[in-house]
Amino acid sequence: MKFIYKIISLIANLGVVDGMKIEEAKRIKLTNILGFIPLLTYIYFIYFGIVNDYYFPIVVCSCLTLIVIIGLYVNNKKLYGVAKLILFSANSFVVFLTYNCLNLDYSIVCYFFPLMIAYEMVFDVKKELKTFIPAFLFTIICFVACFLLPKGIFYSYVMSDDLLKTSIILNYVYPFLISV
Repeated sequence: MKFIYKIISLIANLGVVDGMKIEEAKRIKLTNILGFIPLLTYIYFIYFGIVNDYYFPIVVCSCLTLIVIIGLYVNNKKLYGVAKLILFSANSFVVFLTYNCLNLDYSIVCYFFPLMIAYEMVFDVKKELKTFIPAFLFTIICFVACFLLPKGIFYSYVMSDDLLKTSIILNYVYPFLISV
């Protein structure tokens, strides 16, 4: 358990330097944690794709894992705004891609709300306006695209009825819990 705590602590502290203001250090840690958490989901879907000979999630989640690693690396190089742009854009694209590729209803769109709330906590808009605007616009574009683009434009996967019902319930509950 100590090993896992050390790894999480190491990842959370990427880019944090001595003498940094507490508020800025907390923003950086939160950015790292928000970037790291989806990795667990990506790894699960890579495994799921391998076990079920379903290559779409393997490719997409491998690419997203690489993007998150790049985002964490950029954060460690103290390019904080660029790292936030990369990590938040990746999360927005994941929600859009999930909606577009799976036979889910609009419940998946609920994940955009905690993401938009996180912008307020992570970005210092006065200092990071140049990276905030493209990141936020990309999130809005992904959100609107869920409603405007036809489903299955990239790929289509039909989940079983039981998995679909469970996913829809979780898509309402989990974003709400994250937002609180």
